Amino acid sequence: SYDVRAWKDGYFNIPNSNSFTASTFGVFREQLEELFEIERTDAWRVKSIEAIQQSDLKTDGSSKWAYLPQRWRLFDVYRHPVESLSALCEQQILLLFEGQFIYPGVDLNFERHVNYLGKNYVLKTLSLRPLLLQVDDLLQDDESAYMINYSRPRMVASDVSLMDKDKGKAATEFRTSQYVFMVTRAHPTLQDIDKRIANITGLDIENQEDAQILKYEVSNYYFSHNDYWSPSFYQSAEMTAMTHAGHKNRLATVFWYMNSDVGGGCTSFTHAPVQNGYASQSLPSEEIGALPGPAKLTSSNDQIQDMIDCDYGLKVSPKKGRAIIFYSLLPSGEGDDYSEHAACAVTKGTKWAANKW
Repeated sequence: SYDVRAWKDGYFNIPNSNSFTASTFGVFREQLEELFEIERTDAWRVKSIEAIQQSDLKTDGSSKWAYLPQRWRLFDVYRHPVESLSALCEQQILLLFEGQFIYPGVDLNFERHVNYLGKNYVLKTLSLRPLLLQVDDLLQDDESAYMINYSRPRMVASDVSLMDKDKGKAATEFRTSQYVFMVTRAHPTLQDIDKRIANITGLDIENQEDAQILKYEVSNYYFSHNDYWSPSFYQSAEMTAMTHAGHKNRLATVFWYMNSDVGGGCTSFTHAPVQNGYASQSLPSEEIGALPGPAKLTSSNDQIQDMIDCDYGLKVSPKKGRAIIFYSLLPSGEGDDYSEHAACAVTKGTKWAANKW
């Protein structure tokens, strides 16, 4: 017999939590589906796959079942999947997600300790929504030096994936940095970092993109943007194919800083609720209405000055070895508008950073 008490998104109590019995793990999943009114049940997924396969076989002989939303999964608090009754009985707290693990923010300034290869990493909650965690000393000094030295002679002007409404505009209207991608398989240093990130985040290493190395010089910035793609804003055939019509998206971003001797260059989460410059305990809700954040800009000069002032949102300062982890998607798989962020303009020196989606 299982006594289930649940909270949606970590803070909304589900009143109809109760007790039930289950002789197999499959029955346990069925009971949870009924209890939590999960729409994309295991039975729904099986029927959908069968229907799509039958339809495709009549046309081109292929199957698009892999484009369906992922099967919902259970995890323990240590990021490990729970996939049997025996594993279930060893746990007191379980986390349920549509497919991938997402750290619960718990509370502002909550610290979570993760051990990897004998080193303790502290994940500190900076914001509950957007869900933003900070990890100091994720990168070693020699790793940062290696990435900077490799990238320096290979930098090119940063590009942007433009929304349909912005087609034809120059990338510099949004972003003025330089970048280069480092292919993981060609660099053992990146392979080590990828394994570290996979272990700390609990996300499969196969889902990682190559690291994007970034260089921001004085006055360089990246205006407010999201890292996920909303299908309604990207309707071109190229983007539809790349994102599998919205079923393939960026869940989280790991962003790290590789030097400290820089002025400005903060990462600003423009819609994070703040009070007196610090994250607010008040969580966003549908009743709040329009997202807080920067005012509408009327010219490119206003935009540049706005990115220099950067006097809005929750800001994280560059520090060598520091990384932030933020989630672009909610546990439901929907894009989180509150994850919008900007790279404030550098006012002194050169900012070296990198991100991995």
